[in-house]
Amino acid sequence: MSTLKKTTMKEQVYDLIKGRILDQTYGFGDKINMLELSQELGVSNSPIREALSILESEHLITFVPNAGPKVIQIDSKTFEEVQDTAKILLLGSYEQCREQGLIPDLITEMEKHLAMQQGLIHDTSPESGLSFAKIAIDFDVSLIKIFKNETLEGLYAGFFNLLYLVVLYDHQHSDTDRAKNVAEHIRILEAIKNGDPVKVKEEIISHFSRNI
Repeated sequence: MSTLKKTTMKEQVYDLIKGRILDQTYGFGDKINMLELSQELGVSNSPIREALSILESEHLITFVPNAGPKVIQIDSKTFEEVQDTAKILLLGSYEQCREQGLIPDLITEMEKHLAMQQGLIHDTSPESGLSFAKIAIDFDVSLIKIFKNETLEGLYAGFFNLLYLVVLYDHQHSDTDRAKNVAEHIRILEAIKNGDPVKVKEEIISHFSRNI
């Protein structure tokens, strides 16, 4: 039986289900069996329903009539909306970084994640896809997390998870090239280092302009 440790049962169940979605234990479109979860965790359906309701609000699951909760399927509309949202958030955050003098800290953070990505370009192990997607997102959201503002991070936590799933889906179901993704990050970082806000904007917009 899985061990639950956090303050409320709802939070514990939420973290467990979310973790299984993000590590693809529950794959895209998979049904989440509430009865099996109830039996596994030794809890009633109530905290499971509450946890699923939060995950639905974060767009990680959907409730299908006569079928129950399922992990989302990524379609072109979701893909485009998530990319558009990411562009808006990151462009605004970049301007705030400039105003608050955080560019040196941002560069350090981005360089760290870029080096980790580069180390995974040629890794063909099954788990490398999950790792590469996560690090790619960590590079992008450095622009937001650099503020070390817990309220801000809390507001966008659900979106970060959805962005991660979209990036993961892209890497699993398309011809996404890891080397190309790294090259795009290098161009973003170089534009930031060069203090060229017009180029930074161009590169971020280009980075989040894929179609599926």
